[in-house]
Amino acid sequence: MPLIIDTPLARIDNLNRKSIIQNYYFNASNQVIVLPTDSEFGANEYEIAKDKIAQFYKIETISINPNINVDKYSFSL
Repeated sequence: MPLIIDTPLARIDNLNRKSIIQNYYFNASNQVIVLPTDSEFGANEYEIAKDKIAQFYKIETISINPNINVDKYSFSL
């Protein structure tokens, strides 16, 4: 069963972020969907998790209307 985690690392320091990614995300479920903000998942977090990431998607609010835009995303360092 998939596990969905919203804003998971907002108030977590760097040492504990690494531990959560390696010890929880990797073992919590066969499929873990993480919905972080841009400040929660940067280059350091990507390096820790990159071998386990199947796909990135970027979700953006479009300010002109109440819709959102979802696109496949290539993480670049």
